[in-house]
Amino acid sequence: MLPPRRRWPHSTGTEDFIIHVVVADNESLYAFVIDELTKRREIVDVRTSVVYEHIRSRRIDPITADKRAQR
Repeated sequence: MLPPRRRWPHSTGTEDFIIHVVVADNESLYAFVIDELTKRREIVDVRTSVVYEHIRSRRIDPITADKRAQR
């Protein structure tokens, strides 16, 4: 089993914290949420989202007049 890697930046808005975890599968995510998060009395609500693919481009293309017209 992969150990979860975690990151939890403090945020504003509807969520106080957004916790990033990396787990082997959905069952591992479920176990983390149920076994670790919901047992804490200071946590009253948990919502999960799954990212299936992360695409990162290190290049930022300038917005041209053609691209502005497409918006």
